[in-house]
Amino acid sequence: MRLLLSCARPGPVEQQAACIRACLQDAVDWSLLCHLAQHHHVVPLLSRGLQTAAPQAVPAAVRRWLDEQMHVSIQSSLHLTRELLQLLARFQQRNIQVLPYKGPVLATSLYGDLSLRPFGDLDLLVRDQDVLQALDVLLAAGYQILRPAAVATGERPLQMKRVCHLVSRSSWAYQLVLWQPARQVLVELHWRPLPRYVFPASPQFLWEDLDAVSLGNEVLLTFSLENLLWFLCVHGAKHRWQRLSWICDLAHLLEARPDLDWSKLMARARALGTQRRLCLGIFLAHSLFQVPLPRPVEHQMGSRADLGSLARPVMAGLLDGAGQDEDLLHPAAVAFQVRVMERLADRGRYLLHLARKVAPGAVADWARTVRHASL
Repeated sequence: MRLLLSCARPGPVEQQAACIRACLQDAVDWSLLCHLAQHHHVVPLLSRGLQTAAPQAVPAAVRRWLDEQMHVSIQSSLHLTRELLQLLARFQQRNIQVLPYKGPVLATSLYGDLSLRPFGDLDLLVRDQDVLQALDVLLAAGYQILRPAAVATGERPLQMKRVCHLVSRSSWAYQLVLWQPARQVLVELHWRPLPRYVFPASPQFLWEDLDAVSLGNEVLLTFSLENLLWFLCVHGAKHRWQRLSWICDLAHLLEARPDLDWSKLMARARALGTQRRLCLGIFLAHSLFQVPLPRPVEHQMGSRADLGSLARPVMAGLLDGAGQDEDLLHPAAVAFQVRVMERLADRGRYLLHLARKVAPGAVADWARTVRHASL
């Protein structure tokens, strides 16, 4: 894991190379290293780091595997990027404003290279009132609804009626997952960045603060870097930071742009009830990748004793080498979500949503775990 972190960390190349060579002084379980890199979606960063610092130290079989993985990743990234640009042209023809985020936009914004950040689908955000039109564009392009299952079945009018219900009333639905079988592309069409039971506030602020990103010969609008950092933190917290790549994204953003508008970012996080999630993400990036804490938030981070207790199980899960996803309905995962939420109303909404989904015995397990958690 030290070797993997050294390869994935941002910063000066020589400093990174020195850390990698120091790690290679010890015996390396190359099979485990490759498994962890694949699980945490950082194979390209591992490959680049080893190639830069000590290519002669890598066994021939591992070099071949890395080359194969890189070839597949690059081809997939180019394929998905082409599809994204074609879809955005279709949306533009219909005057539908769409914000692409994650995927090729994130790879370009944070790494400057599509090949360094693997992605397997395309994420698009539209406004509530544009969901049906955007869905119509995707269906006309040969996409089929996969999830939610209740929407995927039935004739087109029934599908549209069910989508309307989800957009206006559902506490859990925030996206449609669609598949293009001929081109083998998965698209997630979002009208919210997160479900209401995790983040109930309006996502309108994401539309009011945009940045331009060059992708190929096109200039696309996407989240501002401040909003991207906010999203990465709340998204990572939703999944209990089970992938190293999510923290790596944060580290690269913080390293490249220490001049973010921190006063605005922290004020918005407080207003949205997500400051603890924001601070936890920054704390993890600092702890694992030695990214300097931004000065405007250094004092704020130092005064939060809750961050260490929240971060410890996350880092233990990443660093123990298990590389296993944890069930998000596990009592420990539920306790984490309750602790990372700041407002009682948000905790209650989250627990009520889960209580409707599982057996009564599981609710009792959650209650015991949460009771012992320091809230």
